Amino acid sequence: MCSSDLSSESSIAYAKKLKELILQDPKNKVIIFGELTDDVDAIADHGFHGKKGNKATIESFNSGEIRELGVCKKVNRGVNFENLNQCIVQSYSSSETDALQGYIGRMVRLDPSEVAYIHILYSCYTIEEVKLYCKNLSWALSFIQSEDRKSTRLNSSHA
Repeated sequence: MCSSDLSSESSIAYAKKLKELILQDPKNKVIIFGELTDDVDAIADHGFHGKKGNKATIESFNSGEIRELGVCKKVNRGVNFENLNQCIVQSYSSSETDALQGYIGRMVRLDPSEVAYIHILYSCYTIEEVKLYCKNLSWALSFIQSEDRKSTRLNSSHA
């Protein structure tokens, strides 16, 4: 059986579990990026997107009053988050450039001594164990490979 609904349900369940594990550490704050507002609302208790949230939501997230926030493209540019150290990408449909601006751009506001983590989920659609399509996989692999090349160049320039 091949069904995007089943895949979406699976990625939502996985993202919820991952969010719960991340939030076990009281120092962690997590943002959940999703393509669909219904998906991020199912994962996160608080949201900031076209249907939900306002400036007060961002202020509550930045102050630490709330530690999880589900978002769509509304925050890809121009919204700053403080002390954000975890990101879950539940689904995505834009370019690698948008991913860099949206995800990494939200994460680079930590102290240089701190580490941020981006968890990229991908869904594979299969029929009888044959992969037909993997959502998010190709751009995620491309992104990882480009970051590996950047890291290699940075490390070799310091040698």
